[in-house]
Amino acid sequence: MALSKTDAALDALYKAIDSDPSSPFRTSPGLCSNVSEPAAYAIKVWQDLLKVVADDPVAISNLTTLLFRSNRYSEAVPLLKLREG
Repeated sequence: MALSKTDAALDALYKAIDSDPSSPFRTSPGLCSNVSEPAAYAIKVWQDLLKVVADDPVAISNLTTLLFRSNRYSEAVPLLKLREG
């Protein structure tokens, strides 16, 4: 029974995402294999997520790591300060 509720919730989520063309969740961050610059694409996806959920610790951590690995230190430092809270 719990599985069917989860499936129904996921179906509702996907329908909501599909109904809004401007949704930052419309493209999965896991589908980077066909993108010429996967790190830049992932950075954009995490930035879009933070526009929706500004205090998400996973998004902050992942974005900070990607920015540092991409030598974009000036963008990563404010996120480090958020992580330190």
